[in-house]
Amino acid sequence: MGEINSEALAGLTAAVEALLQQVAEPSRQLTLLVAPTCVTPTGLGGFVGVNEDPQGGILGRRLQATALVTVGASDVGPLNSAVTRVTRAFLGADRATLVEQGILRIVLDDIGPQATSGSGNDMTVERNLTFNVLYEFLKRPEESEDFILEVPINLDAI
Repeated sequence: MGEINSEALAGLTAAVEALLQQVAEPSRQLTLLVAPTCVTPTGLGGFVGVNEDPQGGILGRRLQATALVTVGASDVGPLNSAVTRVTRAFLGADRATLVEQGILRIVLDDIGPQATSGSGNDMTVERNLTFNVLYEFLKRPEESEDFILEVPINLDAI
């Protein structure tokens, strides 16, 4: 996987983790798995535009991904509450905030069945939430680079 693709995946994971920060509580277990299903260049072959300061090209990638969130709790009541909070955090987030983080679209794809593990005081109930995410990553130059801003029309060919 190329460097920019790795950076795009890291950016997507960070953006989804930021949404989960709103619902993190010690009594609830949240586990996240982000799996890209498609990575494509944005713009013209990955070139999106010219950055002014520092001067250079802006490169972009668009990722379609599945975000699997496993929500766990000690009982069904807290589990249902946590599932609702996670769903609200993802689907109820302000559009401007999502776009600022690079998330262009987020859709709840599936709510898995309730599963129970352990017994007695160690019993945990879990439910998987699957979200489809469309994410755009833009990489701006960190330092000025040589960049052709204009091609002269009157070249003398020898």
